Amino acid sequence: MDPSAPTFLIYQACCPEDNVSGAYQTAHPPFATFLVLPLGLLPFKVARAIWLMIGCLAIPLAWLCIGVNRGMALSTAAMWVVGLSLGVFEPILMLMLALALRVSPYHPGLAAVLIGLAAAIKIYPGVLLIAFFIALRWREGLYGLITAVGVTFVADMILGKWAFAAWLAYIPWNVERYLNTAGNASVVRLVHLVFPGLSISLVSVIVIVLLILPMAPYLFRSSDWRSLLPIMIAGSPLVGPHYVALLGLGRPHYGVALCFGIGGIAALLSRVGLLSLSHSTEIVIIAPLIGGLLIMWLDTLRWGLKYNRSLGNNSSDSRLLRT
Repeated sequence: MDPSAPTFLIYQACCPEDNVSGAYQTAHPPFATFLVLPLGLLPFKVARAIWLMIGCLAIPLAWLCIGVNRGMALSTAAMWVVGLSLGVFEPILMLMLALALRVSPYHPGLAAVLIGLAAAIKIYPGVLLIAFFIALRWREGLYGLITAVGVTFVADMILGKWAFAAWLAYIPWNVERYLNTAGNASVVRLVHLVFPGLSISLVSVIVIVLLILPMAPYLFRSSDWRSLLPIMIAGSPLVGPHYVALLGLGRPHYGVALCFGIGGIAALLSRVGLLSLSHSTEIVIIAPLIGGLLIMWLDTLRWGLKYNRSLGNNSSDSRLLRT
């Protein structure tokens, strides 16, 4: 087909398997479709170039916005190359989350709104809002929730044809289709292999709850939503390298950077055809990626325990001074 044709016509011609409900649905919520809708009217090469430029700008801007550790940036670079080649939304999500981190100490409500916008593009950043509710910061939590629901509603009204309902119906089919795909570095996938009788959605909820529970006391005192970054990824049933690359926003850790670097390079080699990806070889990708994610979670637990201990010591000192 002519690559100068409008992008939406090329999509219809190349991807008939995605026409499962009389419409060409994607795995993203309506707001994500709304954002890129103008690009669908452009010739594919033009639309691709514009989208690639946006992604290439968003990644370094996010790094600069919060001063990401060089080791973490370098370790996720290969994963970002994979993501950019796939044309994913994650560079934009990372910029939104980086901006949220930047403004969070001074304007937590604005940070929650940015997280809500990210969740309206791809649902999994919504996990970060849980930190506000655990800390009983209802206003900020509701800001994020209302933002996500509000822009989704507006996008649904503009797109029409029950876009939100079609997306909800498409999600289970899409997850079933890709869950056991080679290279899917999902904790949910591994747990589901052990407990295949459980629904995938239930496994996601269980993973999120079990990983949050040990750090709940820390979150209650701090509302540190950054600590939920590894859980945000662990709770997703579909995890590509570009998902894990978002964890470059997390606290720097040598072990995490090493794991992400190894997994990212392996994913890039697979992407360019130098590594044959199959269920027998995927371990070189998913093992370091999941390993790095779990190390980051454990380091976050350690950070939280240290924080709680310091608060306890400060409280003891203040009581001694009063006596």
